[in-house]
Amino acid sequence: MTDKHPDLLERIRLRLDDSFVASAPASPSCPPPTPPSSSTTCGILGTVGFLRISVWSAFAPTYGPHWLLVAITVFLSLVGVVLWGTLAGSMLPIALKRAGLDPAVSSAPFVATLVDDTGIVIYFEVAARVLRGTLL
Repeated sequence: MTDKHPDLLERIRLRLDDSFVASAPASPSCPPPTPPSSSTTCGILGTVGFLRISVWSAFAPTYGPHWLLVAITVFLSLVGVVLWGTLAGSMLPIALKRAGLDPAVSSAPFVATLVDDTGIVIYFEVAARVLRGTLL
C-alpha cells in the first residue's frame, strides 16, 4: 500500500509525538499535581463552616451570644463527618470482600445512606459535648 501523502502522515506522527512529550513531566523534581487529601478537605470544609458562622454572626443575631461555640461545633462536626465518610467509603468494600460478600453491594447509595445517618449522630454527639452547660 502506497501513501498518497507521506509528508502529511509524517507531520501528524511528529505532532502526536510532540504532544506526548509535552504532556510528560519535565523532570523527576517536578511531579504531576495530586488531588488534595482527605485531611486537607476536612480542614477546608471545617474552616468554611466556621467562617460562615463567624461572619454571619457579625451581621445578624441569629446565633446569639454563643456563636463561637456553635462555630466550633460545626467545624468539628464537618471534620468528623468528612473523615468518617472517607473511611467508610474506602473500607466498606474491603471489609465486605474479606467477609466473602460481593463488594459491589457497597454501592454509592448504600455508602451515602450510611454516612448521612452516622453524620447526624456525629453532629449531635459533638453538639452535646461542645454545647453542654450553655445551650443544652
